[in-house]
Amino acid sequence: MKEYVNFEGVFRFYLPVQDRQKAKEWYCNHLGMKLHQEEEQHVILSLLTGPTLQLFQCENVNQYSVAPFMIKTVDGKACHKRLTENSVETTPVEEFYHYWCFSLIDPDGNPIEITGEQLEGYKDNDMIIMQGNFFAVSNLERTLAWYEKHFGADVEYDFTMNSLVATNTRAVTFHNLPISLVESPISQLVHRQCTIRTTNIEADYEHLKGSGVEVTELYETTEGNRMFCYIDPDGYEIGVCQPTWVNRK
Repeated sequence: MKEYVNFEGVFRFYLPVQDRQKAKEWYCNHLGMKLHQEEEQHVILSLLTGPTLQLFQCENVNQYSVAPFMIKTVDGKACHKRLTENSVETTPVEEFYHYWCFSLIDPDGNPIEITGEQLEGYKDNDMIIMQGNFFAVSNLERTLAWYEKHFGADVEYDFTMNSLVATNTRAVTFHNLPISLVESPISQLVHRQCTIRTTNIEADYEHLKGSGVEVTELYETTEGNRMFCYIDPDGYEIGVCQPTWVNRK
């Protein structure tokens, strides 16, 4: 298996919203998120474990044809019932392999996938972790070849799924990259979808820049993390970050 980059997971998901306070209250009330950090233009929320979610106030929001990430809970059917009873817009529950899944729509029209899986140590209504990281791409073959060439992507699953706009949509996941590609050309992003966590930011930056991938400058965030962004074949920006608490490989 080729190893070109040192990605090990998602550091943070991002959602542009039109009313930061309203969105914060909605995510905390309906999805059990906790306030991690609050600034004038954004808030950072978290679940019991895993990546954080940054909601930032923006006049224009992303337009998704595929839910950008999923939240894992224990009992998908019970979660769906609770949310619909609280007037949250949801799709019907569907069985996907051994999971019970559905999508919900937040007040800004952002879709979030909810997946139920029996996990030990959690209560039925717990919202446990954000994961999945689904990128809608206009040409899956082109983008897949790009990730294989520049990132050493090694395909784990190649399958079909139902998106928000089509059935039997082709998707791929990888053994060694924390992303999934879904062929769906309708999404329009005005802000990056996520930042990926790496264990060696300098090595990844030099490798991608040297292989011809368009990258921003490497810089330090206000949180003290080292970060840069790369641009995918659809022109969308994906962040790469080495948090201060991650040991370098």
